[in-house]
Amino acid sequence: MEKNEKILNQYKILVDFLGHTLGSGYEIVLHDVSAPEAGIVAIANGSVSGRGIGSPMTDKALQMAAQGEYQRSDYLVNYAGRIPNGKLIRSSTMFIKDDDGNLIGMLCVNFDDSQYQDLAKRLSDLIHPKEYSFSESREEPSVAMEFHETGAKDAEQFHNNPDDLIESIFHKATEKYDISLDRLTQDERMEIIRQLKDNGLFQLKGAIPYVAERLFCSTASVYRYIGKIGREGL
Repeated sequence: MEKNEKILNQYKILVDFLGHTLGSGYEIVLHDVSAPEAGIVAIANGSVSGRGIGSPMTDKALQMAAQGEYQRSDYLVNYAGRIPNGKLIRSSTMFIKDDDGNLIGMLCVNFDDSQYQDLAKRLSDLIHPKEYSFSESREEPSVAMEFHETGAKDAEQFHNNPDDLIESIFHKATEKYDISLDRLTQDERMEIIRQLKDNGLFQLKGAIPYVAERLFCSTASVYRYIGKIGREGL
């Protein structure tokens, strides 16, 4: 058994432990970043997002891996995620690295606080009915409300299969173009492929033929664009 596999196997135990300890409102997920096509390799309380073992990494997880976020920090906490039913949840990710600092996995905690948001609102309405007023303003938003309002725009997206993830990342990269994609210039195609690469799309199996078809070019052309982007980054 390879060293990285041994490390991740220990985290699989931690996934199960945290899932039982924190309870059903917390989804605990382990990604093997060395094999993005494998998707989730361990999960507890998957009912939060409706995912299971084999479900793909999120768009944000792919982006963090592709852009080297793990080189700048050991973890990222309390950012917004949007699960398939449209609900916003609070997510955090810890980067798992080998002895050389290379990323080998991600341990993610996703918390569904919606029931507590509803409870807090009902409690606030009970304590402070609309007819009751104060001399001091109470218009300042709560931290939780601010999180949900500001996090909605760029929320991490959760998907149950790789095809949906590929389509979602591609849509984000092309939605600003108000012309048919078969009319794009070479520079516009290059910019789209650069963004897709930065977001980790090409780590996913089947991404290159998908992009080639949607951009009305050959797979060889996509590889050529990727190679040119790589050379520019040297």
